[in-house]
Amino acid sequence: MSSFSNGLITLSPRRDMSTTISLQGRSLKLLLINPTRAGFDSYCTAPLHLLYIAQAAREAGHQAEVMDLHYMLNKRVHFNWGNLGKAEKTKIEDELIEEVLKKDFDVLGIGSIVSSYAVAERLVTRVKQVKDVPIVLGGALGATVHNLWATHTQVDYLVEADGEDVIKELLNHLGDTAYLRTIPGLYVRENGHFVVNRPELSKSLDTIPFPNWDDIEYQAYMKIQREWIAATLPHGLKPTEEDNILPIVATRGCPYHCTFCFHQMNDWTQTLPASYRKHSVDYLIRYISGLREKYGVTMLVTWDDLIMTDRKWFMDLLDAIIAQQWDLKIFTSGGKANIVTRDMCFKMKQAGFIRISYGIETGSPKIIKSMKKGHTVADNRNAINWAREAGLFVHCNMIAGMPGETHETLQETKQFLFDLDLHASNISFAHATAYPGTELFEIGQNMGLIPKDPDGLREYILNVKGVGDYRDNFSEISKEEIREFVRTIRYELQMNWLKNRGMWARCFKVWLGLRLSNFYYRRIWSTKLDHLLKQYVLTPRVRVLIRSVLLQDAEAKKGSEEASLGGSSGSPSGDNPIVGDEAKVSASC
Repeated sequence: MSSFSNGLITLSPRRDMSTTISLQGRSLKLLLINPTRAGFDSYCTAPLHLLYIAQAAREAGHQAEVMDLHYMLNKRVHFNWGNLGKAEKTKIEDELIEEVLKKDFDVLGIGSIVSSYAVAERLVTRVKQVKDVPIVLGGALGATVHNLWATHTQVDYLVEADGEDVIKELLNHLGDTAYLRTIPGLYVRENGHFVVNRPELSKSLDTIPFPNWDDIEYQAYMKIQREWIAATLPHGLKPTEEDNILPIVATRGCPYHCTFCFHQMNDWTQTLPASYRKHSVDYLIRYISGLREKYGVTMLVTWDDLIMTDRKWFMDLLDAIIAQQWDLKIFTSGGKANIVTRDMCFKMKQAGFIRISYGIETGSPKIIKSMKKGHTVADNRNAINWAREAGLFVHCNMIAGMPGETHETLQETKQFLFDLDLHASNISFAHATAYPGTELFEIGQNMGLIPKDPDGLREYILNVKGVGDYRDNFSEISKEEIREFVRTIRYELQMNWLKNRGMWARCFKVWLGLRLSNFYYRRIWSTKLDHLLKQYVLTPRVRVLIRSVLLQDAEAKKGSEEASLGGSSGSPSGDNPIVGDEAKVSASC
């Protein structure tokens, strides 16, 4: 991000403030929107960040409503994206934007991730054409691309850091520009300038009200979460139809500085004290008790960046959960190899944890150091072994194609996974993906892979997707070789796991299945291509050339799809495939 030392950023001229002034001192209607995402990222998670903001607004005496456009899109296509083309998706998104315009609201809030930029920009533009209302954006979608909101839209406010306190102050003082300029973490558009005030983090998370799950169709989200978790766990651990599952965020922030993770890269991070914060154990026990009583929750999913950073606090939380004697299962992300201990793993198992996920990322000492992970390959090995010893199902988020990646580092990663005798179901691989606000994004710009000029950057951001979107090659080997590694590693792990157990018949079945899959995939593409080429390309030699190139691309595309289905990595987290920066559940509007 740009330097904000003078507190001002030049922006396009601002609209008249008369409407905003008339809102001051009133009980306002806040409409909160979770936009759809670019591409065909169909996975749907509850907009928990907006539920927190809605409750904060109500606590300040205002009204709030939540609309999840991504969920609404899924409902329109009956959660089946198989036949959804780009034109139809765009048409449905435009229809959803018109539904937003039918709502009665005084302030529009939009909160999401960068892969929602394209739809969010269209939404902002359309709202400003029809309604004279202030618009505020938060989450990774806001401040990380502030220059684009400045030059290409008429967004009024951006929120950085915790959004609950900011939204209260903003709604209570709309129209009082002098006061708004003093609100920590609020970017104010004023007289051709963007006035930025240094963010402050909430000192006590316990002042944040519990989210109200009745704001959304929570039972539908439970079903979605249940199906996703069932697809990631082995038999015996899969949730049943009777399991009611909701996510929980016990902590916020992360003290580490991984190069691919967006939430730590802003101008204040290095100087903001105590960026890692946590709810009290008592707060969490009361909240979980409420979820069980009101919604019949039998399983929790933790959405923390890093839930175990404070070892003592986390062990106290585990003790408190054990003392409740709940019949509760917990599916967790947020494990860290240099923090977890053997005793912690056993206590997690006792408290009802069934699965732990680590940001392993790589088996190469060179790459893990360049990622600034803060732990070593040896730490990774210990963390995996301790969890398995305790009876926890282990999930490893992996990344291929980071700067410095070579054939040798990929081989180190492969050997690391083989040595630990991991099954394909224990890992998900992602291609290295750069998001705004990360060090990797800056590296990409310096390498000339990502545009720096505003127009070029906008075109780039308009097409940013999840981690299955392999666009930029940061490595020292070819893009095709990275794709091939990601495409085949799960197959190789599965074969290795079966061979280690002498399961030769299963080995043959897996081998045959892969060959048949590749054959039919090529055959389908071949048939389609032959039909099109005969129709539009007359010269046989040219037809052969085009056919060979496109079939290679088709195989690469298949590999990318397989990788994205396997999950995402690290802090683009495979545990909450609001992938990429989405996994960050800092409740900014």
